[in-house]
Amino acid sequence: MTMTPRENVLAVLERRTPQRAVFAPNLWQWFEYNKLHGKLHPEIARCTTQLEVIRKLGADVFSRNLLTPVRTQWIGGHSSVRYNKVQVEEKCEGDERAIVYKTPEGDIGERLKFEREGCTLVQDEYLFKDFSSEYPALKALFEDMELVFDEPSFRQLENEVGDDGVVMVGETTCPLKQLHVAARAD
Repeated sequence: MTMTPRENVLAVLERRTPQRAVFAPNLWQWFEYNKLHGKLHPEIARCTTQLEVIRKLGADVFSRNLLTPVRTQWIGGHSSVRYNKVQVEEKCEGDERAIVYKTPEGDIGERLKFEREGCTLVQDEYLFKDFSSEYPALKALFEDMELVFDEPSFRQLENEVGDDGVVMVGETTCPLKQLHVAARAD
């Protein structure tokens, strides 16, 4: 009996022997970059999504970012952040976004920009700039942060992928990663 791509991916994840090697390339940024710059190979030039490209290439699906909007997020697509006490003000101008978080402990903000040349999201201004003055506001922000998972969206994508592979949630980050994104890796 032939295993489906999904069964092969699950076999690998469960440390069982798959029927064949799993090939699940992470095409997300490569695809978005080449689509944006009109550089897709003619065989995949009409594809509008990463999933279409993966299927066209006969590859397996094992992805956490099939719905990640490259212009606004690094990971995700199935969740949003909700706050109870923090007010969020966002201003967008073209490819730039300024976000101010008004916490009970003070305001902090960040600026993000979609950089077209590299087809990537960059932070022009990090959220956390000065530990001594901004730590209470950053702490208040993280304590009030609630990640809301959009299960219907996830299930819809799982159904769309079907037996072609596995969709990972890939939504959350650990506190250390959140601090890295807020304050820079160094």
